[in-house]
Amino acid sequence: MNRTAQSVPDETWDPLVFLEPNSLLEIVNQRKQNLDQDTEHMDTDSTNSKQPIFLKTDCVNEASGSSYIEIGNAKVLCSVYGPREIPRRDDYDFKVANLNCEFRFASFSCFMQRRGTLSQRDQSLDEKNLSSAIEEALKPSILLHKYPKSQIDLYILCIQNDIDSRNIVCASIIAASMALANASIELYDLVSSYTYTPVNLTVSYMPQLNQVTSIHFSNEANGACLSTDLFKSHIKESIENCKKVYSFMKHILLNSDFYSLLKNGLDHDIKKVDIS
Repeated sequence: MNRTAQSVPDETWDPLVFLEPNSLLEIVNQRKQNLDQDTEHMDTDSTNSKQPIFLKTDCVNEASGSSYIEIGNAKVLCSVYGPREIPRRDDYDFKVANLNCEFRFASFSCFMQRRGTLSQRDQSLDEKNLSSAIEEALKPSILLHKYPKSQIDLYILCIQNDIDSRNIVCASIIAASMALANASIELYDLVSSYTYTPVNLTVSYMPQLNQVTSIHFSNEANGACLSTDLFKSHIKESIENCKKVYSFMKHILLNSDFYSLLKNGLDHDIKKVDIS
């Protein structure tokens, strides 16, 4: 246990509880009004419940592209650096770009890590497996042959992930695909992802190509075996939800590009052409 690190409290409280009741009511109403007007929030159906999704791009100024996502209790920040030139090595295929995906849990991201009950070895193994899963889902969507002799670095940081949360893979794939698009990396399509929580089934999907990029299934939750027909029905339901998430992703991406143009003042640089 690292005793030099600052301890993180298990719970946090909103400072608004110390305000006067009238002031608190006004602030709550204002927040509710802002939430209703927020175009970066949606709900996706999940069995009998709804999972709220919040998505935003351009979160890290130093990165080529970045995004932040919240799905349920999972919160993920993704940054993309590159494409950048890499030195010649024998273990690289220089005809296509090399995608380097690195997933990390923040030290305060979940209860077990805050308590110190999760060993460093188990955490490293989980991070390695998640990195491979995310890379597997994203590679089919990237035009790697467009960037020879280069490397694209993808860094994903899990800020919050409750012990019973199963949305971390889904959130990471969505955030990574949005960050790649925000970095102007050429893609065949955005990769949408959805987790069918009752059986912990995660499907990654490119709607424009009607192509499933990856399927991750872990039925450790109930230990029961699924029939082939039931498994196919879960995949179909997940694909339909992927299409809903995809529409939301595209909407956020188009809006972020438009607002970035206004922010940089590029709309004033567009010259009018008189066609007669």
